[in-house]
Amino acid sequence: MARFANEMATSNVLYMHIRALNALRTSAEFPVDGAPAAIAAAYASCPLTDAAKTGVKTGALPAARHTDRDD
Repeated sequence: MARFANEMATSNVLYMHIRALNALRTSAEFPVDGAPAAIAAAYASCPLTDAAKTGVKTGALPAARHTDRDD
């Protein structure tokens, strides 16, 4: 989550691509101007920490492989 928030803070647009097994693909773009202020406000009472710095293992699944057939 910390990586996502950090990358969001320096981005202009969030692009989402969604695929479902029983539906067509869809995508959307969202402007994220002002993200740093929104992120700071959202996590003011529970700051984000970087798992790599704390040594805590995240338990997240490995990143999915992207192939040309996925598009």
